[in-house]
Amino acid sequence: MPTNRKYKDGLFTTIFNQPKYACELYNALSDAHAKPADITINTLDNVLYDGLRNDVSFIAEKKLLVFSEQQSTPNPNMPLRFFLYAAEEYKRLVGDDRQIYSQRLIDLPRPEFFVFYNGWQDAPERCKLNLSEAFVKLGGKKPSPLNLTVNFYNINYGHNAELLNKSRTLKDYARFVERSRPKRKGEKMTDSKMREVIDYCVAHDILKPILSNLSQEGVKMLTTTFDLEAAKRVWRDDWREEGREEGHKNGFKKGREKERFEIAQNMKKLGVSNDIIIKSTGIQPKMLACL
Repeated sequence: MPTNRKYKDGLFTTIFNQPKYACELYNALSDAHAKPADITINTLDNVLYDGLRNDVSFIAEKKLLVFSEQQSTPNPNMPLRFFLYAAEEYKRLVGDDRQIYSQRLIDLPRPEFFVFYNGWQDAPERCKLNLSEAFVKLGGKKPSPLNLTVNFYNINYGHNAELLNKSRTLKDYARFVERSRPKRKGEKMTDSKMREVIDYCVAHDILKPILSNLSQEGVKMLTTTFDLEAAKRVWRDDWREEGREEGHKNGFKKGREKERFEIAQNMKKLGVSNDIIIKSTGIQPKMLACL
């Protein structure tokens, strides 16, 4: 997968990637009293999501908190995905790799991981997902030397009321999701239907500061987000287009390499020294043996 792929932020990321709302969410989960100024957003690119970014990470009170929204089916591999995410986060936080070889212990923020599930399938109110469950069982009862725990919350509207009542924004988000999804299997969400949902939510003060100034492109993004089949089609088209671009780049690169090889081959036939051939064409020395 190309590392420079451009993703669009989903509504979950758009909201909670802002210190104000991230702080509210953190206080609701931790019974804390942090302020937005205590929040450092450090959401990564190209790690957890597929097609539309739906993750958020930030540091608050010496904790690294990582969140992912799931709108499809519960994913048992989330602990592994969070493990890879955390590795990238800590690598970035450490900065200079030489620090890990020093005699001073590096202070790292304590990690906490959360999945907010709002998909169609039945799911528990809350549970814990453990990375240790993925490791091959070799017999015996010896605990795994490596583990990572993910806190799973079902935030479909009507679930986890205590948590949602502590965070007005998360509760409003759950209400918006409830109204945004097609009510029946196979029903399509359209831009006009999404606009009706947005107008209703703004009129009833549901995510009003975020939805009231939404552009047409934003409406289209939400339409796709809450129409899973449409989203899958968009993602497939994006991957095909990206594959064509990557193939074009690779083909161009191979063509240039072939051209350099042919020039070097002709120079070799004319008796030009290896040093001059290398300097003139940029061909690798080990390729000269093939001429």
